[in-house]
Amino acid sequence: MQWSSFTTVFFQFVSRLFYIERGFSQMNLHQSDVRNRLTVQTVSHLLMISVNGPPIENWSPRKYVI
Repeated sequence: MQWSSFTTVFFQFVSRLFYIERGFSQMNLHQSDVRNRLTVQTVSHLLMISVNGPPIENWSPRKYVI
């Protein structure tokens, strides 16, 4: 029983690392040496959109632009 419990916890932990690594990868795309003047709030918003938003191919800005 203990081994089964350990492997369950281990695989849950490893699966969560994927999302953490994905977030850091996205942050490195947005915050670089060239784009170093972005505020924390702006980077946070960009990350929220890039991680949780629809793919850019499926997004239409027409309803948001006058």
